[in-house]
Amino acid sequence: QAFDFGSYTAHNIMGRQPGTGSNGDTYILGGHYDTVDDAPGADDNGSAVAGMMEAMRILSQYPTKKSIKYIGFDLEEAGLLGSQRYVQNGIPNDENILGMIDFEMIGYYSEMPNSQTLPTGFNLLFPNAYAEVESQEFKGNFITNVGKQGSSANLMQQYKNSAASYV
Repeated sequence: QAFDFGSYTAHNIMGRQPGTGSNGDTYILGGHYDTVDDAPGADDNGSAVAGMMEAMRILSQYPTKKSIKYIGFDLEEAGLLGSQRYVQNGIPNDENILGMIDFEMIGYYSEMPNSQTLPTGFNLLFPNAYAEVESQEFKGNFITNVGKQGSSANLMQQYKNSAASYV
């Protein structure tokens, strides 16, 4: 999905694994592939691309009831532009998005206290997740599972159950 940003042509890179059931019901696995200025980008957010591609490699070997769309978003560090463009112009009319797993900075690990920071407002949006990170002295030793209660609750619970069983 190409879109213009000044003189730059940006690209959201997408692939689709059709489901065996209702083809319009879709889960998204994705992350952004750009980085902030003057940063190597390995964790933010090359780790998302690596994680998404590994998930794609494994999941592509199995039939799934629901479709899976894999998306590498461009220009997220410039104000979430790639994901906004996808929501505005990239969702086909017959596609029903059931949820998304967003790989964000999954390549960093540290047991050192205060080695992890969270985005401004995270404590207000996700107080329980914030309290858990705070109780661990803000160590960079976790992957968090957050989302909107209600619409995301089922996907979040499936993620939690799978992590408990397989990780």
